[in-house]
Amino acid sequence: DYKTSRADIDEEEEEDEDYVRRSGVPSPDYLSDLKKTFDRNVDTAPNNYEVRKLYQQAKYADQAGDVESAKVYLYKLRDVTPSDTRVIRRLARFEMQGGNSQKAREILQSGLRKIPKDGNL
Repeated sequence: DYKTSRADIDEEEEEDEDYVRRSGVPSPDYLSDLKKTFDRNVDTAPNNYEVRKLYQQAKYADQAGDVESAKVYLYKLRDVTPSDTRVIRRLARFEMQGGNSQKAREILQSGLRKIPKDGNL
């Protein structure tokens, strides 16, 4: 039953978010579940729930100090949400912090070409 399974998912998600709030770091099980969600084929159009989970995965990897994983998640997220300036800016920031200013510039310029009138870039 869709409603039951959706309720179960929401309950599990709430428990995971409570753990993160208490500990400040996502549990390994939560990161593993997020990775499974993220690693699915992105050729299909993602729904809002999936996109939100992907954002969380990138955020939690960043909070855990795993910048490389966060970048991988953000690059994949950029593929499914190419007009999301938050993703573009965060990717550019990670590249700058990693000393790759040329890559950061390319990311921002690519975003500007796609959405030239967006003042957030």
